[in-house]
Amino acid sequence: MRPQSPGAPRRRKKPPRRKKPVAKKTSAAASSIRAGYRPPPKSDAGISVFTVLLMLVALAMAGGMVMVILPKDLSSIAGYTTAQEDQAPVRNVLRESLDTLVAQDKSMDLSEKDMNRYLQKRVVGKQGGFMGNFVKFKGVFVDFKKGYADVYVERSVFNLPFTMSCKVRMEKFKRKFIWKVEGGSIGRLEIPGLQFQPILKVFNRLALTCEDELEIFNKMGDIQFEEDRMVLNPRG
Repeated sequence: MRPQSPGAPRRRKKPPRRKKPVAKKTSAAASSIRAGYRPPPKSDAGISVFTVLLMLVALAMAGGMVMVILPKDLSSIAGYTTAQEDQAPVRNVLRESLDTLVAQDKSMDLSEKDMNRYLQKRVVGKQGGFMGNFVKFKGVFVDFKKGYADVYVERSVFNLPFTMSCKVRMEKFKRKFIWKVEGGSIGRLEIPGLQFQPILKVFNRLALTCEDELEIFNKMGDIQFEEDRMVLNPRG
């Protein structure tokens, strides 16, 4: 090794280069948690809870559609099965109720069977529009209960029965009758309240068809819905 002269500058040794630490790879889940987002928890089977909830909602909607498609069984309504088969004379409800109102001497007792047989003659519906060839009107039927009446409209869609109904209750206020619709049904699906407009539209058209009968009923002194019958009292 050669000795350096006193005037010559000393060479400094360069420090050894340090290797930069390799950054550890983090998973997408870990990075998302650091960013403030947490992925949905997983169930034991590997399906997220959100997916399970969506499946439950879809099943509930499918069940609702099945309830809509399935018609209500109307065979227990008096006059439903015999309305078109019975050849006995049909009571003229319009004429009888008018005579009762004029005479003012006695009440009129109208059975469920007689009312339904009368409605089969009185109400004749026809489906219009582009669905007219596939939807057929079958009839209107009432089911009298204590304090109210269930009114059904039955159609066939592609030769399958389809029913709609509304629950009608009547109250008297200052000598005037107030007809209240308290929910209804489409198929076997019950719909409470007055929010479902298709039901209201159907029964508003039905009320216009039976406008003469309703006008006479509204002039009665009292109307009572009983089990399987309706009582009209002209004097209240």
